[in-house]
Amino acid sequence: MRGHNYGLCRRCNKTHINPRGTLGKKLIFSNPEERSRKISIAHRGKKFSAEHRKNISEAAKKRVLTPEGREGYRRGQLGRKHSVESIEKRREKLRGQVIPEEQRKKISDTLKRGYAEGSIQRSVGKLNGMFGKHHTEETRQQMSESHKGLSGSMTGHNWDQGRGVLCKKCGKIHRIQTKLKGTTRPPFSEQWRQNISKSTKQYYLEHPESIERLRQQRMQFTIRKEDTSIELLLQDELNKRIVNFQTHVPLLGQPDIFINPTVCIFADGCYWHGCPEHFPNNGKGKKDKRITEFLQKTGYIVLRFWGHEIRDNVSSCVDRIEEVM
Repeated sequence: MRGHNYGLCRRCNKTHINPRGTLGKKLIFSNPEERSRKISIAHRGKKFSAEHRKNISEAAKKRVLTPEGREGYRRGQLGRKHSVESIEKRREKLRGQVIPEEQRKKISDTLKRGYAEGSIQRSVGKLNGMFGKHHTEETRQQMSESHKGLSGSMTGHNWDQGRGVLCKKCGKIHRIQTKLKGTTRPPFSEQWRQNISKSTKQYYLEHPESIERLRQQRMQFTIRKEDTSIELLLQDELNKRIVNFQTHVPLLGQPDIFINPTVCIFADGCYWHGCPEHFPNNGKGKKDKRITEFLQKTGYIVLRFWGHEIRDNVSSCVDRIEEVM
């Protein structure tokens, strides 16, 4: 039996029973960590036969990992880091491999079931490993260097249209992230677009607070634009009368002129806003009505002046502004 193992032998793939009767019994060692280290060193560099690997795989499939076991494994991996050599070996081993469609579907179904049952938590918010953390300056520099020159240097290379497709030019895998200048990327399928649209709509239906948060953020944006001629006429007249005001404040509708605390002034061009005197039926004033109603409900005073009113008599317009101040 020299060189053979009790239990399932790695040398001949047979089962050898220990004559001392220790098979199946839990052995207690004085220093289990030291023993595990010695066994690991002894097995280093050894390769299992294909049949033995298959036996191990079949045995592992029959095991059921309990939640306690998963948590113990997770805690055992905390703080551990793979060496650069180990990472490179795994990368070389996986390079060019294609995950079968059946296996991808199985992974997807497992995740969906776990999310629905609550046994798997999404890595969002505080559950994300990067929550509250920031990349170091060195890491940022490395990321920046790795992305430099992609727009021109990737010309002639092949993008990975599925999973694991090697580039014919350099033998590497180029993942599609964004459309780069000078490269071609495969179009997204209609089914893929529908799935993204469906999942996005479902998310906002389940999280209405996200819509409100986005709306509040959008209201704080200021769209840069040049002052129109009628806006400049109002501003000049207000400056003559030493009236303090702001322009294009981040409120709904982005008032052209705002006077603290509640006066919102809009200088509406006749064509673009549907002046009833010059362009009565172009249907361009519906949005302005909604904005005016919303601002008035929230306590603002809204004044709207047509372009021809400002050009004909800007002093009269400013008089009305001073009446409500």
